[in-house]
Amino acid sequence: MSPVSGAVTVTASVSPTIGLTGVQFKLDDYVLEARVTVAPYQITWSAASAANGSHRITAEAQYGDGSVVVSAPLALTVANPETFNRLLYVDATGGNDANDGLSVTSAWRTLAQANASVQPGDTVYLKGTFSSQSIQPAVSGTAAKPIRFTSSSGQTAVIDVGDSNGTTVWLPGAYVIVDGLTITNGTYFSVYLDGGNHNVIRNSTLNATAIYVTGSDNLIERNTMTDFGSEVANTGDSLVLVNGASRNRILYNTVRNAGHALIGIGHQGAAAAADNVVAHNVLSNPWANVLALLGQTRRTVVEYNQLSDGASNGVNYPRAGINLASPGNVIRYNTMLNNAGPGIMVYSQNVGGLLQEAIGNQVYHNVLYGNGQEGLLIQEEDGLAVQNNLIANNIFFRNGGFPFGGNVYTIRIDQYNNPTAWPVGSLNGNVIENNIVLRQPGSAGEGSVIRVRNTSQGGNLDYTLGAFQATYAGARNNLEQDPLFVSESGDNFHLQAGSPAIDAGVVVAVDRLSIGVAPDIGAYEYSLTVLDSDTTPPTVGITAPTARATVAGTMTVAASAIDNVGVV
Repeated sequence: MSPVSGAVTVTASVSPTIGLTGVQFKLDDYVLEARVTVAPYQITWSAASAANGSHRITAEAQYGDGSVVVSAPLALTVANPETFNRLLYVDATGGNDANDGLSVTSAWRTLAQANASVQPGDTVYLKGTFSSQSIQPAVSGTAAKPIRFTSSSGQTAVIDVGDSNGTTVWLPGAYVIVDGLTITNGTYFSVYLDGGNHNVIRNSTLNATAIYVTGSDNLIERNTMTDFGSEVANTGDSLVLVNGASRNRILYNTVRNAGHALIGIGHQGAAAAADNVVAHNVLSNPWANVLALLGQTRRTVVEYNQLSDGASNGVNYPRAGINLASPGNVIRYNTMLNNAGPGIMVYSQNVGGLLQEAIGNQVYHNVLYGNGQEGLLIQEEDGLAVQNNLIANNIFFRNGGFPFGGNVYTIRIDQYNNPTAWPVGSLNGNVIENNIVLRQPGSAGEGSVIRVRNTSQGGNLDYTLGAFQATYAGARNNLEQDPLFVSESGDNFHLQAGSPAIDAGVVVAVDRLSIGVAPDIGAYEYSLTVLDSDTTPPTVGITAPTARATVAGTMTVAASAIDNVGVV
């Protein structure tokens, strides 16, 4: 059978349907299109917009009781042609807009001519440096025939913004791919997905420019983004998802140096930015914030990232690896290291009328190492809540801590600027369990946790880890032991044989992998075995074609289960 190309219809056949709330399709483990809530359970997938190579699709049948039945993966090979329509050429120095643009020797000269002329399925090859010009095609592509702008062979085309507030890539439409370009010298959001959906920014270099997304189902992958905004003024985010931007995937990018934050989600607009994915990125920001999930962020998955160096230059006040002030997100399998502030800050705050509360988040299987302040900071302000968050199976090790009264604390719970503080014995529904909490080797038994309260609340409370767990039911099974990383100096945070973190974790409902009697603590399993927690495992499979086939056209993914107990 032929490899996948163009637009592909994917259909799921689901049984049982009693209690079924919808089917969520996923591509390479991440959300693909909106959840389908009525039969037929199918989507149209633009394989034409995917990178050539191996991919996999799964279907998740989701039920009202919270259970999920996941199909076996369907392995696919994507092999898109060079173009789905015409090959067009633009040469910034040797072209002429009076030409037809259909060959290297008859290339156009300006992006404006290409924008006005493209049709769905066209591939546009760019050559040279385009100053103060923009990609903004007059039409959209389609799922079967996206429009692609890329560099001509043997060189990288450059779009020079010209140090202006102009937009060099403006995509209010759909199914446009920008691949392998350099965009430089901007002062604002030069790449603007202005309500645009199903667009792709891939394999490009963005220097002193940024991406602003208000649309959904876009893919931003394998780009390098550097030096945006002003460190001194503390302004400028390299990548922003706001105003309803949902189901966008931010994958395999390298992002460095932004005046405010490398990635900011949910800090503007009335509509939630939901179901986005930030994964497999290398994020380093010695200028200021690294990653901020703020008030209107919902159900974002942040995983397999390295988040480092937050405000480490010292120009701005110390920043965390992750600022988390929104509900329902999952933070897992990340490494947060060498940030000047905390490893992670989980907090609530009223910022100009935007109410930010951290409720119902899951933070698990992360390594928080070598940060300048606490490994974990929980902070409530303005009468807003930090509530019902799970913090489990993380390693908090060699962090600078919060100094007070002769001790240096790895965990700080701060309610100094809140009208009321939680009663002694209550963590407000938050759970802190099965973590390794150790400031440095030899520090076991010293003060590890401090609750910062103002005098009207009764003043500060400080605890050893043992006393903290004896006082608060939500704190349990945390360890004070050296995790025995393979190489701290080499930032290799895998576990050595004999590490106390091996098999010491607790099963989290959405854990993917485990070994032995329990998962390991930290971001990396010592070895991998699939964990089966179902009472009677579901029967899942691909009904057509057979698994691992390469296909084109319609595929059917089926799932059924005798029961749904423990299915995750």
